[in-house]
Amino acid sequence: MLLIVYVLVPHTWIVRDGVLISDVSIVTVMDDGRWQIEEIEDEINADDLQWDYQDIVAEFGENLPSVDPSKALNIPNPMRRLVEDDEDLYVLMVSPWADDVSGNRSKQYNKHMNMYTGNGCLAGRLLQQEFHVHFISSSPHASSPEQFAAFRDHVKETETKPVKAYNSATHRKCRFQ
Repeated sequence: MLLIVYVLVPHTWIVRDGVLISDVSIVTVMDDGRWQIEEIEDEINADDLQWDYQDIVAEFGENLPSVDPSKALNIPNPMRRLVEDDEDLYVLMVSPWADDVSGNRSKQYNKHMNMYTGNGCLAGRLLQQEFHVHFISSSPHASSPEQFAAFRDHVKETETKPVKAYNSATHRKCRFQ
């Protein structure tokens, strides 16, 4: 019996209409055993996947030779080392902005800069709700670029030390960048 295996490289995971789907690249295993990532992306239901990375390594070994070394598979994702085996890693998009406001109700103008952010991974209908706007900082002395620089430094720190959290939907520990 001939075993035909389709290898896919997931790029994005999205819950659409209650179903987890992924945009994937198809990998063709050539006759000489080298792997080639096709340029065309497809969309698949995550429930249709049968193997994970460990299954592929068990079947093909750890060294997966590529037809084009510049497009070699970087498996497993190096960011996986940042979390424990029982944790998930999420990458959040944040959209910070600043506003200059006066803190006084009197006629005296006391300008200061406020900085806020929103979670860009939320659905648009949720982003329109005021309680999804989060205050970051306020200063009468630091300009908005100075506050943005401090926020950027804090965000970049999460690239090597992801923030610990708990995912109430999956009931698992997780971290996010």
